[in-house]
Amino acid sequence: MFLRVVVIMKLKMLSQVVLQVALTGREKTSFVWNYIIRVDVNGVMMSKCNFCEKLLNATKGTSNLRKYVLKCLDNYQEATNSTNTSFDPNIGKSKVAKMIIMHERPLRFVEYMGFQEMTGYCQPKFESMSGNTLKSEIFRLYNIERDKTLKLLDIIESKVTITTDMWTSSTKTRFMVVTMHFIDKLWVLHSRIMRFICVKST
Repeated sequence: MFLRVVVIMKLKMLSQVVLQVALTGREKTSFVWNYIIRVDVNGVMMSKCNFCEKLLNATKGTSNLRKYVLKCLDNYQEATNSTNTSFDPNIGKSKVAKMIIMHERPLRFVEYMGFQEMTGYCQPKFESMSGNTLKSEIFRLYNIERDKTLKLLDIIESKVTITTDMWTSSTKTRFMVVTMHFIDKLWVLHSRIMRFICVKST
């Protein structure tokens, strides 16, 4: 039964993609299509808002549709007493980058249609990210954590212990991690990764 439902959902998604390609020559990639559907009104293709059901011009690109969806969504959130109106896109990017790091997902994960549809539905103000944008965000977080660790080294008074370990990724790439350990004044053990080195096969 579950497999049947999944197959039906995939077929519906595929039919929507085929329809869009037939109409415009390309797939729908903007988040607005999570909130707007194409409808045929007396032989003319129109866009219909899922919130207010207003019919919109479907031939002038997605810029005007995006503005309308954001405005309509704000009204909808106010009407339902939503508390997520103070969304910060920079914090959103940081959260996505941390999720990718934590769960060891590939950079292209943010380009998957399913992920973009989910973020578009949960928070339309979140701009879609490319793999390169995600990579830049990860390096930004790395630089922040590196600076924190360097400052920490200047103030700790205890001795440190260095350990190494080998790790193999899902793509069979081998890595060596160098970790520093120390105990603070409250006898709490801390660990910080100092280096993460790719070990090439000989």
